Amino acid sequence: MLNVSRLRAAAVPAIAVVAISIGCAVATRAADEGASKAAKAAQSTRKTAVGVVESVDETSRTIAVRTADGAVVTAEYTKDTSVTVAERATDAAEATADKSVEVSKDVAWGTMKGANVAIEYSEAAGRTTVHSVKNFGEDVPEVVEGTVEAVTDGGRKVAIKSKDGSVKVYDVSKDASKGGAKKVKKGAKVVAAVSTKSAKKVAHIFKGN
Repeated sequence: MLNVSRLRAAAVPAIAVVAISIGCAVATRAADEGASKAAKAAQSTRKTAVGVVESVDETSRTIAVRTADGAVVTAEYTKDTSVTVAERATDAAEATADKSVEVSKDVAWGTMKGANVAIEYSEAAGRTTVHSVKNFGEDVPEVVEGTVEAVTDGGRKVAIKSKDGSVKVYDVSKDASKGGAKKVKKGAKVVAAVSTKSAKKVAHIFKGN
């Protein structure tokens, strides 16, 4: 004869296991979605600072940049921080060339003190992290903040409308045109650090603040 009470008793642990499994799956999915949202938030809150390197602490792996308005941005650099150096032209034939050189794998951070730089960083969970550094050396870059009006010549030229309404056309730095196409699309809010030592106005594009 079928014992209903025993069947019910046996079913209770099985139901509990299923419930726990579902609960764990939901919690894991929520955690993954939270991490994804946090990563996207960090990406969307990237900021740009252009100024002079005030100090570098190689123990805490931080760099402090003083901007033109006197504010100091202190951020941590990591093994993933991209660093490029805008080398000066050695002759007239190179005066219109973008001489940027990728040095991320061999960075002498301590030698950057006093250099003019543009950094892209983000703030998340109480931590400020540097994602990229453009080292201009003695060249004091012009800072242009505005909206991309047009991108031409296969992404190699960009027209930026400044806050005062003026529109100027710049050559896009090779590192931006190669790896940051999303930054220079029409309508994007950007901050451009423009080299002033070269005959060609090369704009190093960063996401707008």
